[in-house]
Amino acid sequence: MTYHFKLESVLRIRCLEEEKCQKSLAAALHLLEQESLHLMKLLELQKRAELELAEKRQMAMTGPESILHHQYAKKLSDRIRQQQKKVLEADSVCHTKRELLHEALKNRKVLETLKNKDQENYNAELNREEEKFINEIAINRYLHSGR
Repeated sequence: MTYHFKLESVLRIRCLEEEKCQKSLAAALHLLEQESLHLMKLLELQKRAELELAEKRQMAMTGPESILHHQYAKKLSDRIRQQQKKVLEADSVCHTKRELLHEALKNRKVLETLKNKDQENYNAELNREEEKFINEIAINRYLHSGR
């Protein structure tokens, strides 16, 4: 007689759900990393544009050049703000995915704990049956040898 956990299929499904959550979190973390990298590039571009503007101001910049630089700086600031929003959204998605993974992990562990306890009970019952059988054999031997 072998042990069979009645909720084994549920446990397998919980493991698959946990795996799915892990993959989903990995994808979200990858997206967050990409968005953060893009933000860093935009900030570096802004820093270079500010340095370039400071150099041109020292060299007597013309009015149209000043207007162009100002417009470029404004558009760059807008892009940075949009990218910061994307980073915050990606971070929020990562947080949500982490919580889902944590919940899936808890669900799987609950079933694994239940399986372990069920197996321990099964093994204990087998031991009791075996002990009962051995006791019956010993009693029968005693009874037969005593006559």
